[in-house]
Amino acid sequence: MILDVRDVDEIKQEGRVKHDLNIPLSGLETNLEVLLKITKHETLELLCRSGSRAAIAKEKIENASKEPISVKVIEGGLKGVNSGNIIKGNAKTKISIMRQVMIIAGLMIATFSVIGTFINPLFHWAPTIIGTALFLADLSGNCPMAIVLGKTP
Repeated sequence: MILDVRDVDEIKQEGRVKHDLNIPLSGLETNLEVLLKITKHETLELLCRSGSRAAIAKEKIENASKEPISVKVIEGGLKGVNSGNIIKGNAKTKISIMRQVMIIAGLMIATFSVIGTFINPLFHWAPTIIGTALFLADLSGNCPMAIVLGKTP
């Protein structure tokens, strides 16, 4: 079974593999129990755009499994899949959630840095807090800003 750990927006834009299952990396931990039951007796192949998120997902799945499980990362990510098995996406979709998070976080850091320099030095703490939040979101695989943005139209 192929598990695609990309976000839904990415799949809409870039396409998906036929007969795959999609659980974004940010929601993997909440679905691990069911996933382990479904894939108990088969090899689970993990897919993302480049392979880095799939490697993180592999580690999470292996750590969560109490029994030996066959998990592998598809080398090369989406480019490593036979093009005949890819269902094309729609390139006209909106900006992905993670790009929106990076844009908003970058603008917040720049804004608070300028305010801290010219108005009040206490605002210099905001970029530190934002950077720390982004770091922790990456470590945990759950980004609160992405969750909020995902619920907006």
